[in-house]
Amino acid sequence: MKTIKIKDRNDKVIFTHTCDNNTTNITLEKALSERADLTGANLRCADLEAADLTGANLTGANLTGADLRGADLTGADLTGANLTGANLTNGDLEDVILIGACLRCADLEAADLTGANLTGANLTNGDLRGSNLRFADLYGADLTGSNLRDADLRDADLTDANLTYADLRDADLRGAITNKPLKKDTEDKIVTKVINSFRERSEQGINKYGTTLQRDDLSPLEWMQHLQEELMDATLYIEVLKSKLIKLEIKEAEDKVSEVCD
Repeated sequence: MKTIKIKDRNDKVIFTHTCDNNTTNITLEKALSERADLTGANLRCADLEAADLTGANLTGANLTGADLRGADLTGADLTGANLTGANLTNGDLEDVILIGACLRCADLEAADLTGANLTGANLTNGDLRGSNLRFADLYGADLTGSNLRDADLRDADLTDANLTYADLRDADLRGAITNKPLKKDTEDKIVTKVINSFRERSEQGINKYGTTLQRDDLSPLEWMQHLQEELMDATLYIEVLKSKLIKLEIKEAEDKVSEVCD
């Protein structure tokens, strides 16, 4: 038998469940079946893959870094919830309420957000590639730097939404409501290139190491050591480039002298 306690942000126990082979997923679903009050629940980095959270009241919950891949959040209320860095890939979020929620850097690739209420939500640098946002309410949402490539935004309300540096390539914007001109590309192509490079490097890192930067197995000192090593490498690369530029300048000077002599 295993006991799991769900606490709120103030470390107060709000639900307890004991059973064989217990998991956070099982405990949460049990809490929902008993209509427990999960307002402000602390579910940071929780493993909730494929969880059935239909109609759940998780207002103000902390789901930072949570694994919600394939989870069913249909009609759930996540008003003011913190989903920073959460993985919601292929999730069913139809009619979900995310008013004022923080989804910064969240992965919502291929998620179904049909009719979702994302009024005032923070979706900066979020991955929404191929997501279904048809009829979604994105009034005043912050989508700065978000990846909306191939997203379905038909009939979505984008009034006052911030789409600075958002990638809207191949997005379907038919019928979308907006009071600002929508651009299929970003205003600054250099910034776009850098953002895409970061995304590609992130994917390479995940494929190579099997984890993201949200990992918690390294101490601050170990992170500092990694940073120092990267900076040392950068210094060496700069020295190589300086040497090459010096050689290039010498050659150009010699060529000019040669032209004068001729």
